[in-house]
Parts: sequence; structure tokens; C-alpha cells
Amino acid sequence: MKHLAIVSCLLPTHLTVKEIEVLSSFLVLSGELTKHNLFNPLCRKKVRETLNLSQGGLGNYLKSMTDKKVLMKSEEFGKLEIRPFLMPDAFKQGYQIMLINESAKPSQS
Repeated sequence: MKHLAIVSCLLPTHLTVKEIEVLSSFLVLSGELTKHNLFNPLCRKKVRETLNLSQGGLGNYLKSMTDKKVLMKSEEFGKLEIRPFLMPDAFKQGYQIMLINESAKPSQS
């Protein structure tokens, strides 16, 4: 969840706290359950039960994250996928951020 919170602040359209919670709930699912499709009906059901969401509520969060370009539909099968840069590394995660103030000009003497 922390990884998504950190990365979200770098996105053009930030994720809400609940969107981060929903996406994190999908990411913690593993094994055969998510082997071919992280957003399959069984995974959706588990996330809905965990977060106490209705089908429509979960659908609204997934649509919002698709609109924000966090999720995308695969061209090959049309299934939802998380953008690769949002996937956390299972063993380590590092961040390197550089901020540049484009409007600041060096003073000329």
C-alpha cells in the first residue's frame, strides 16, 4: 500500500486513498488465483468482501483508475491490467526523485 501511495503522488491525476486500498487489495492476492488475470471474477469477489464493497462500488473504482490510466485493457485479451510501473518489486523497492525548478533562472552578474 505504501508503494502505491508514494507512486500516486507522482501521477498526473493522484489516486484517492480508497483507490489505493482497492488496488492494494488486488496486489496482495497471489498464486493460482491471479495467475492469468488479476481482476478475474473470483479476485473481484474477494476484494469486495475484504473491503465491504458492492459490485457497483468496486466497478466505479476500477473505472476511475482506468480513466486515470492506472489500469488499462490489454489489447490481446481485453482484460484489465495494472500499468507495469505501478507494480512493486517483491524483494526490494527504491525511489530516486529529482525536482527541477524550470522557472528559476540563475542570476546574471
